[in-house]
Amino acid sequence: MWSLSSFVAIKGGAITESSLYIGSADSKIRSLALSDGGTRWTYTCSNGIPGAPTCNYSGTSYKVFASSGKYVVGLQDNGSGYTEIFTPVAHADSCGNPYASPDDSSLYVVYADSLVRRKTTTGTKIAGWPQYIQHASRKADIAVFNDEVYAATTDGKIYALDADGTPIAVSTAFAGSPSITLPLLVRSSTIYVTPSTSKVYALNASNLNQLWNVNLQAANTGPTFTSGEGVLYVACGNYVQRITLSGTPTVTDWTYNAGATVASGPINASATTVYFGRNNGQYFAITDNTTSAATVTNWPYSSTIIGNANTGPWIDETNSRIIFGTDGGYIHSFTLH
Repeated sequence: MWSLSSFVAIKGGAITESSLYIGSADSKIRSLALSDGGTRWTYTCSNGIPGAPTCNYSGTSYKVFASSGKYVVGLQDNGSGYTEIFTPVAHADSCGNPYASPDDSSLYVVYADSLVRRKTTTGTKIAGWPQYIQHASRKADIAVFNDEVYAATTDGKIYALDADGTPIAVSTAFAGSPSITLPLLVRSSTIYVTPSTSKVYALNASNLNQLWNVNLQAANTGPTFTSGEGVLYVACGNYVQRITLSGTPTVTDWTYNAGATVASGPINASATTVYFGRNNGQYFAITDNTTSAATVTNWPYSSTIIGNANTGPWIDETNSRIIFGTDGGYIHSFTLH
């Protein structure tokens, strides 16, 4: 177990088998060693505060990409240092978190009016892009599935496009045209969407037709995650809600009250334990008993934590740990339950 407290607000991160890449409000991107939290290298963004980095494996090492104001940054991780893959590339306005394709050929970046596909080697636009999307949501991380890319808007739409930029479908399934500001999730041909309402929606990935929607205890406050057991975990206000994906209609199994806004997670590290962070500086581990949930003994952790636990958690499978971050600049690593 290790902890760090010398940072400013953590903006998000990406984890590999040996490193955690984080962006923070001091305009830094850092590579942290999972073994002890030590800083391996630090990159200063000269064009703005970075969002959550994304990364992919390029055969011998990792490439790291992040937004920085109007710019996209591309870095090659060399272990104890980095090199810039390309000079940061700009657009007309600020961008959201990029998505790096697993094949190491391209990355997708969303702007306020468009979606752009860029080469990972040069940062230049790929032919057929950008595709213009009115009111595109820079906060809702895009999703990619079977060479198709999905982007959300701030007026209640989901767009599906082919890898060559060809529009496939548009969904307007959400009553009241709510803003969509949370990451999209795609699993097994289904897109899960959590707009700024008290519902979670499932859409068919091929045509974006609505499969179902479920009422939640409160409005969505964090990303939605699925487990390998066909279960959906949703953060909604002060609550975490478990939904069994058993067809239409789906079934809500339990609702856990965390006592303050759930701001990160919930994510499961096993079939029985779910982790998340909440406002007022607390990290939770709860036992999923299928029809009920209970706080794990000695959790939540709350001592000396400053800020809201609003980033992560990340699962460190190599060292069997769970890692949380806060907007007060803290990062904590705990042994998995």
